[in-house]
Amino acid sequence: MSYITNNTTSELPLPTRSIEHFCEGETYFRTDPTNFSSTRHLTRDRTFLDKAGIFDFRTIASGETIREPVTTFTEFSQFKLRMLSHKAPGFSAVPADLFKQAPAPFQRRIHLLVNEILVGEYDCDEDLLMAKVILIHKDKDIAILDHYRLIALLNTIYQLIKIIITSRLRQLSGNYAVMEGSQYGFRAHRGVQMVVQRAHWVQQQAMKESGTLIRIDLDFKNAFNSAGHSCLWAILRGLGVPDVDFLEDLYSKSWMKIQVDTGCSAPIQLDTGTVQGSVLSPLLFDLFLNALLRLLDATGITHGIKRTS
Repeated sequence: MSYITNNTTSELPLPTRSIEHFCEGETYFRTDPTNFSSTRHLTRDRTFLDKAGIFDFRTIASGETIREPVTTFTEFSQFKLRMLSHKAPGFSAVPADLFKQAPAPFQRRIHLLVNEILVGEYDCDEDLLMAKVILIHKDKDIAILDHYRLIALLNTIYQLIKIIITSRLRQLSGNYAVMEGSQYGFRAHRGVQMVVQRAHWVQQQAMKESGTLIRIDLDFKNAFNSAGHSCLWAILRGLGVPDVDFLEDLYSKSWMKIQVDTGCSAPIQLDTGTVQGSVLSPLLFDLFLNALLRLLDATGITHGIKRTS
């Protein structure tokens, strides 16, 4: 089996990750190339994206950053208020509600710590980035793992940092119009109702012109967990997202433990996908999927209906 990395082809097998099993007090490693494959260091060929020119327009200008310190305590307090209340905390066991009501001297110290992390004076360790993963049953047989949804509970400070990064990155992507007009997911003042209305308008126009409209619905299974890290970083850099190295470093140190009846599993490294439960994940996935939307638009194929893009 061959794969492409850095535009060169290698005949080596795909990299695999080590699985740490549910063994209290001990760690066992096993390689399972069938069910668990790492995408952290695998960069697939993206020349077809470059040829389509999807990174040649509406990208974030160089010189922007998401790592500036939060200058005032008032601004910091506004970010703090965005943390959701009545939510279960991570391993820190400090809920956002208690964090919001903490004494002012404590909050000012957290303000200083957050700034040190943002400017690189303090490196986040694995304990801070460790996520507690809980399994939420969706439907059908409770004995089948696929019938559960995994939610990551992050430590409060880590979630606060993600809120700051998300706010800044969302503002930059909006200022430079990075997102395609057809991207409705996880965006302000947009929603699934607009997609349904748009499809209805196209259908009505096709009926007026006696045209044939073919509709295709794609459902990406386990979409958040399928975004390969190396491909995600490559697309973000292509769109001009600043400080991708900072995001990459955070993800490289991200681990998780799955909560089970008897306690928690051994640490498992997050080496593919975005963290479901993190405020930053929807935006990262939007930017990741934005490359596909740009590629579809670059084909020049339209609905074939007059006055309809």
